[in-house]
Amino acid sequence: MNELLHRLRANDRVLLVGDTRQHQAVEAGRPYQQLQEAGIQTARLDEIVRQKDPALKEVVEKLSRGQVRQAMEKLDSGGRVHEIADRDERIAVIAHEYAKQPKGTLVVSPDNQSRMAINQSDPLRRHAGDTDQMPYREHRMRVLVARQEITGADRQWATQYEPGNVVRYTKGSKTLALHPESTRESKALTKNRTTSRSNERMASARATTRAVYKV
Repeated sequence: MNELLHRLRANDRVLLVGDTRQHQAVEAGRPYQQLQEAGIQTARLDEIVRQKDPALKEVVEKLSRGQVRQAMEKLDSGGRVHEIADRDERIAVIAHEYAKQPKGTLVVSPDNQSRMAINQSDPLRRHAGDTDQMPYREHRMRVLVARQEITGADRQWATQYEPGNVVRYTKGSKTLALHPESTRESKALTKNRTTSRSNERMASARATTRAVYKV
């Protein structure tokens, strides 16, 4: 953000669209909120037009004001909240309800484990097969999950990596003979370096940009 604003010329104009409660910086900091606190000219949209159902619109209005408890109570009193304590039963019900009416239905999962469990549940697999969404044989694939907790500064330290982590180099390194978008899997950790499966030393953050994943 700082680099973007410093590149602006005298007659350039920039329009920033967002919400300080939704669009935070990926790394440390809160530039969008700080710009508003510093006095940047701001226009606010207060009218909610997406929700057509009056009851749901009232819930959204409460959420926009930070009244989470009142919003959830409103949903609960309208019969829109269903609590299922057993995990397996809960996942099966979610998958079944989605399979009944997939169009316009959105399933929000709080973590990757439950997301994968829902996707692999029998109701969804049967639905995909019945609708020809899975016309080919299934193949087991390795899924890489980004380690969101590792910041740019963390990536400079070998101790932040774990054996088996997959590192994707978004930029190459001629010094280390790494091509852009190439990947390496961390194999072992020593005091001051991380080695990959191909026995190549991982580049420092100053030499290349990288993303870190776990399997």
